[in-house]
Amino acid sequence: MSDWTAGQSSILKWSPNNVTWNSNTGTLNFTLDKAPRGSRLPYVSGEIESNQTAQTGTWSWTAQAPELTSGSIFGLFTYKADWANDPWLEFDFEFLGKDGGDWDGDGDIDINVVRLNIHMETASGQHVTLEDANGGPIKVNLGFDATEGQHTYAVTVTGTEAIFTVDGTEVGRYDATDMPGGTWINGEMKSFVNLWAVDTKPEMEAWAGKWTYPGHPLVGKVSAVEYAPLGGTSTLIGGPAPKPAVTVQGTNGPEDLRDVLKRSDVLEGAGGQDRFLFVSPGLNAKGDTVTSRGGTAEKDVIWDFNPDAGAEHDITVISKSLAGVSQFSALYRNVSDVNGEAVLKFADGSTLTFHGLHKADLSYDDFALV
Repeated sequence: MSDWTAGQSSILKWSPNNVTWNSNTGTLNFTLDKAPRGSRLPYVSGEIESNQTAQTGTWSWTAQAPELTSGSIFGLFTYKADWANDPWLEFDFEFLGKDGGDWDGDGDIDINVVRLNIHMETASGQHVTLEDANGGPIKVNLGFDATEGQHTYAVTVTGTEAIFTVDGTEVGRYDATDMPGGTWINGEMKSFVNLWAVDTKPEMEAWAGKWTYPGHPLVGKVSAVEYAPLGGTSTLIGGPAPKPAVTVQGTNGPEDLRDVLKRSDVLEGAGGQDRFLFVSPGLNAKGDTVTSRGGTAEKDVIWDFNPDAGAEHDITVISKSLAGVSQFSALYRNVSDVNGEAVLKFADGSTLTFHGLHKADLSYDDFALV
């Protein structure tokens, strides 16, 4: 999660506190609001980016757009992996408050249009866009109000073209012939989601409209951010963690597999929707009493965690005291890729390895903090 001044707007700072998990809606919420008293900049919002990078493949986002007002933007996009050194490369779905209105007369803001754009850089360093070549923005009429529910927006980049889809239906296909000067480049990219507002630069206001705080926060909701390579599923780079000797073995049905405290275990779930429990035996129903591990430096491994949605989607249930955090956003900061696998570090120094997965493969709906 980003934690710095937004590069595209001089009035806004990114904050991890503005990306929060809502267990009632099952979504990661992005909130654009006034900054706390005493802040250097007047507004604060949220942005996430993937650790994983790739040149080709399909990036997808399942999201509900905010009820955007003039000057605000909700972006689902890929962007060059090295922002400082790589040539500009970006594939965008962008929702603009400028395109919104109360189209159905029910008193709230409707957004039934998403804009597509591609940014690239020529060999001479010139920034060019799909929008430039088109002579104006490329707007897709969605046929639904994007603020009313979750929909999946995806872009597949093959190396020679980009295919944009919404809920599996193609809405745009572009290649070098659609770009200024026949420009088409490839490079490593990350997946991004952000919600922001423009400053008073004339070119920004001409593009997105003049921003005025609407008197309440704007909230975008994301239920999934995914990546798949062309023709397959994600593969690891690097060596796997060794399988520990002590195993808590599951069956092919759904079940709870509980970590044994003060011991390094491997939890092997087999089939079914499993819950991997990392909570103290002293934890009561309300989560009020927890006995800490006390620095036992366990090194547990989940050997077959399934983060994909569906009947076999597994969940890791972790005590807030053992994790040392109370929100998914903070928990996620404690995950890093070690030897090609995602490793979560607990407050007491213990670790939990997700065998066969990168950090970018894990998301808010894979965890429950109790």
